[in-house]
Amino acid sequence: MFRWKLHGNGRTVAPGAVVGPGERLNWGATIAIGLQHVIAMFGATFLVPVLTDFPVSTTLLFSGVGTLLFLLVTRNRLPSYLGS
Repeated sequence: MFRWKLHGNGRTVAPGAVVGPGERLNWGATIAIGLQHVIAMFGATFLVPVLTDFPVSTTLLFSGVGTLLFLLVTRNRLPSYLGS
């Protein structure tokens, strides 16, 4: 499951370079990017339904369904996906 190799030195990404699906940054940067995804998901999946009076549970359910379908279709080859 955790077969990623470190991208370059794991701390920086050169201009124009891309961290590939089988690569990762150091754990600090990886966790920071994960937190960024959680914050982005929070706005789309929780805050918008609350502001528009839409059931949050419905949004969370279909966000999860969308994420599972995406992982099945891509066979888990892409590093991240925001279900929202």
